[in-house]
Amino acid sequence: MDTNLSVELRTGLGKGAARKIRASGQVPAVLYADGAAAVQLSVDPTRLLEIFRKSQNRNTVLQLAVGGETVSALVKDAQRHPVSRALLHVDFYKLSADKTVIVDVPVKTSGKSAGAALGGRIEILRRTVKARCAVDAIPEAFVLDVTPLEISGVIMASELPSSDKVKPVVDRDFKVVACLPKLKG
Repeated sequence: MDTNLSVELRTGLGKGAARKIRASGQVPAVLYADGAAAVQLSVDPTRLLEIFRKSQNRNTVLQLAVGGETVSALVKDAQRHPVSRALLHVDFYKLSADKTVIVDVPVKTSGKSAGAALGGRIEILRRTVKARCAVDAIPEAFVLDVTPLEISGVIMASELPSSDKVKPVVDRDFKVVACLPKLKG
């Protein structure tokens, strides 16, 4: 999938300059990097949203064309208008191949649990879990097999899959998925 996104350097700062950029059909953005000054940019929101619609993954690594140079980056934050949901501002984070990055990884389930066959229901208690990943190994999701879960069974954060390149970042153990009993009533 094509994740190339051309961006333009911008010089104007502040609220007035941001309004002018939005009026021209662009969105103000900032590119942050470890130990470097932030770079002020403007980006085409239609192209950015198209990339995310196709990938269906917030952790898509983008290739930003900035001033004749290509930079790998992640979207760290995006501000949206509260009513129209239009993009107002985007923060990019420059990636380095030799460093790891912490991202929010979605949790998904697979299989049909033994408890669900008896009338229970599977509930995902944590929709995302932070993970420290190598740049080239950012997972689309933590996929958890719920087949062995009985009613009142849980999958804890300590049971999430990990490897040399992907490790969940948890300061304490917590429930991620549970098989809840049938509701009475």
